[in-house]
Amino acid sequence: MNIVICITIIAITGILLMKRYQPQPVLIGMGILMMFIAYEANWIDAILVESQSTGVLVFDAMDIVRITTSENIVNLGLMIMTCAGYAIYMGRDWHTHLYVLYIV
Repeated sequence: MNIVICITIIAITGILLMKRYQPQPVLIGMGILMMFIAYEANWIDAILVESQSTGVLVFDAMDIVRITTSENIVNLGLMIMTCAGYAIYMGRDWHTHLYVLYIV
């Protein structure tokens, strides 16, 4: 069942990205949604360990995003550059580039 849910969320993410929604909020939102589903379906025990948990599921999810993205400044910069590069890549006009490649 968990594979079906994951594939469905990945398909929805792909559809949203192909419809040219902003990739950063779509990817982060779907990641948080998958984390909530995993917690509610008891596939994971807790989002954070007891010593770090706030007791509120939404705050724990935001805190895990903060911890994950700010553990290392280099990783944060790499993540930002990857998201920005993907956004620029998705924003290109592929029809003209494919036409040029076809002519050459």
